[in-house]
Amino acid sequence: MATPPSLSGLARLRALGERHRRILQGAYVAALAGALAIVFVPFLRGAVAERAQWAFQSVQIGWIERVERGEALVREGSYEEAIAYLEGLDARFPARVNRHSLDKERERILHGLGQSYEAMGRKRLTLETYRRAVGFDPRNVANHFALAAAALRLDEAEEARVHLEHVLQIDPSHLPALEAVIGLDFERGDFAGVSSRFESYLAAFRVHDEMEIRLGDTVVLVPIPIDGSARTVRAPIPVVEGATGLVIEPAHPGIEILGIEFEPRPRAGLVNSSALPGLPDGDPLRFALPAQEIVAVRLNVRTRVPIDPETWESVAASYRNRLDFDGLAAAEGRVLRFALDSGAEPTPRGER
Repeated sequence: MATPPSLSGLARLRALGERHRRILQGAYVAALAGALAIVFVPFLRGAVAERAQWAFQSVQIGWIERVERGEALVREGSYEEAIAYLEGLDARFPARVNRHSLDKERERILHGLGQSYEAMGRKRLTLETYRRAVGFDPRNVANHFALAAAALRLDEAEEARVHLEHVLQIDPSHLPALEAVIGLDFERGDFAGVSSRFESYLAAFRVHDEMEIRLGDTVVLVPIPIDGSARTVRAPIPVVEGATGLVIEPAHPGIEILGIEFEPRPRAGLVNSSALPGLPDGDPLRFALPAQEIVAVRLNVRTRVPIDPETWESVAASYRNRLDFDGLAAAEGRVLRFALDSGAEPTPRGER
């Protein structure tokens, strides 16, 4: 029966539904049965969940591989090609806000673009791109530092200072940011600012480093706070069959071992104590175990916080310019001066 032309759109749909009622009912029953099977049959529920997870992971891996392709172009120095590729990827990338499962990959795209724009001499796009990274995740220290480093290289010292300050607010122990901002302060003669920043760095909380104690194939990791002070650290030691010696190896060049004491099981007293000179050239120290079974090792250590020698010279000069020789002596006793090797993260600096 033909539908009269005067029927409304709703009437047309109703008439269409009546015409195909059995087909629609069959589809509804099939969909309902499938849904109930997924809910109440564990095997099917697990299979569907596994398939969905596999599909999600495949999509994620595909996006990550695209980001890696762009980063490879940057590493190769193919900057024009990298820009074209990463701009296209940036335009369609799914992570639009922080807390997305691919948010770190979004930042990798922006960092790769920033690096490529800078290599091609595109100052405005370089800074705009790093600013986008900062806006995407303002709590990410790496974003602020990347923008600050680029700003320094592109003679935008004030913008660099702003973001170096952000880095140090989030992480007061961030050494490259500290060295960069001390360089800026020293250049403009702000000696009080230099020494104040350095003292904040000394006082900053640091994640503990770890010292290795090895007995045969057994390794005990001992956390040591790198804060420029002396302390005694107790490390419980397991019983290791056949072990006759003990090897101690600091993982940080700023840890100096002053002495070691073995704590035996029968009593709380200490035996076989020995005062040692400073750790020579970072080499591991080897000791024979005492005859008694030991339950712990007590390490007398002194730690020093790291700083680049050039930055230390600025810090020391600032203390001297303020006639604060006591402050200089106290600070000097807590630092380890070292030169960054070729593989270390470069420290951005203005011209001196």
